[in-house]
Amino acid sequence: MSASLALSIDCDGCTVARLEEVFRVWAGDLGLPVASSMFLFSRNPGAPPQASYLDGDRDALRGLYGRGWIDTLHAMGDLVAPVGRKEAERAFEALRADAVKLEVWTNHGAPGNPHNFALPSGGGDVPGSDAYVADLARAHGVRYVWVDDLTHLVGQDRNAGKSEYYRTYPGASPLKKTAARLVSDSGVRKLSLQPYSGNRQTEPLTLRDGTAVLKFRRFGRWRVDTISELPGLLSPGTLDALVENGGSLALYLHIGPSRGETPESFRAGLRTLEAVARRKEIRVMKTSDLLRAAAPTE
Repeated sequence: MSASLALSIDCDGCTVARLEEVFRVWAGDLGLPVASSMFLFSRNPGAPPQASYLDGDRDALRGLYGRGWIDTLHAMGDLVAPVGRKEAERAFEALRADAVKLEVWTNHGAPGNPHNFALPSGGGDVPGSDAYVADLARAHGVRYVWVDDLTHLVGQDRNAGKSEYYRTYPGASPLKKTAARLVSDSGVRKLSLQPYSGNRQTEPLTLRDGTAVLKFRRFGRWRVDTISELPGLLSPGTLDALVENGGSLALYLHIGPSRGETPESFRAGLRTLEAVARRKEIRVMKTSDLLRAAAPTE
């Protein structure tokens, strides 16, 4: 088996300038195949000018897409209310006009984002909802959807079961880990743990409007997901384990500035991928390419 790794990047708080700064190192200096997500709309008064196609620098993002640096839609955008149907249609028409085709969709800002798919808090895949856009996304070519599945298991699409999942659950006491292996999913939730849901990289998912997509898992932890955290997220031990088990890993990551980031922690995070680049046993891929490789043969 051959290990593979992708940086599955959410663009929250990330300006075009910041994206270019980071990718000049990862894609330019290191020559790694990496790509980010972008928003279609950015309408959050508390956010900086984010990487947003319709409300931001469309020309720059079109250029980054042309360089292979954009491969994911981070939902419809950073919003506090749904964009109207006409605006949603205009957004996908703009992508078509610019020959920008994105197959990957990642939900954003649950539970607040109204366009999320397959979540009780989102209406993006509910016909009749003010936020309904799943038909437009699928017609555009969206095939892969991240709902909210985060796993701590290093390496997907390998033999891993419930026992390993609970035995290695981060931050849980030994008592909780043991109990979780013996009780039902509802009991696991009462222990404040997330039940084991498998270890496939992609799985079929039918959205609430009947649209068939493939959902995918990302590796990581909530709120431990920034460039400054990369030395821990991609530690030598994690990379060793990935090489040993030959799994597939889509790392949940944000590359915008984070609270507590310093110039030193930022540079250390950027340098972490140098170690990954030296690991010839690990194939670094864009998220879209990793998912295509993992998807069932049609």
